[in-house]
Amino acid sequence: MSSSGRATLDAWAGDFRAYRLRFFDHAVKGVADGEPAARIFVMGGGSGRRSPQRKLEHGGDWLEAADWPPPGVAFMPFYLLAEGRLAREAPKAQNAPLSFGFDPAHPVPTIGGAMSSLEPVASAGPWDQVEAPEFFGCKPPFLPLASRADVLVFETAALTAPLRIVGPIEAELFVATDAPDTDFTAKLIDVHPPSADYPRLCDAADRRDHTASLR
Repeated sequence: MSSSGRATLDAWAGDFRAYRLRFFDHAVKGVADGEPAARIFVMGGGSGRRSPQRKLEHGGDWLEAADWPPPGVAFMPFYLLAEGRLAREAPKAQNAPLSFGFDPAHPVPTIGGAMSSLEPVASAGPWDQVEAPEFFGCKPPFLPLASRADVLVFETAALTAPLRIVGPIEAELFVATDAPDTDFTAKLIDVHPPSADYPRLCDAADRRDHTASLR
């Protein structure tokens, strides 16, 4: 089974209608369903090639946990540094503030994510953070989101060992605005290793397309 096939609920739940019936019997009638407290699909370990469905083979498997956050999770703070780094060490001195201007009439498009009911305005799931005609709000010349003047990027150095990220992610920002109202959105994006099908993923100038990233 491909990684995308393993990521579906049917991969472990069997018939989805039967699974939903078990869920409602448990939630409404108190019937034990034998389910763990949490089940999470953790991506990683794939070939990095293009699948027959023209998707990146990101790999991954389902993880069961007795609680949420999973027992044994180690919370790791990262800091947004003025020079564009996302690092474990706190800044040694007061960083100079970073600023950007934005136009509410031309907002940053939403490409992928955890939402599940915004079709056809937005499609859920992992997507390359580059504008394209199929995404709502994108316009030619369809550049990486990080090339926009209203997106700030902070990136770690390349990881030297696998890092599994499972648990709640929070962003603590100290901000000020001269507008009547401002929305701030933080994204944690994996920069996938390059492959024969996706060689440009290694080009930092072309892939600095996210607010914060782990390499």
